[in-house]
Amino acid sequence: GLVETLVQSGPEAAGVDARLIPLLAYVRQITLDPSKSTDAQAEAVYAAGWSEDALYDAVATAALYAYMNRILDGAGIAPKPVFANPSEADLSARRDGDYAGWGRKAGLID
Repeated sequence: GLVETLVQSGPEAAGVDARLIPLLAYVRQITLDPSKSTDAQAEAVYAAGWSEDALYDAVATAALYAYMNRILDGAGIAPKPVFANPSEADLSARRDGDYAGWGRKAGLID
């Protein structure tokens, strides 16, 4: 799938919009080694047509996922099988729904 190709081979191989490539590269950099992110990488994002707000949103999203993954991993919380190995129907339902509906269906909220 797209995610596997992105992770294993990069955005160029996944056929994503060229405008996304510098943004995804920046997010990858701050995910793997944030201390080595550079102004030149941010400038490449801006040169591709993204605003400072868009870059901030991407950084904040990556940070949130990193934070939550560390909380879950550190607490030893494993995903339910439906989350670890979702079917196409599960993935479709997630794409077409909202977070509250997903949480209700998963039994996480009332």
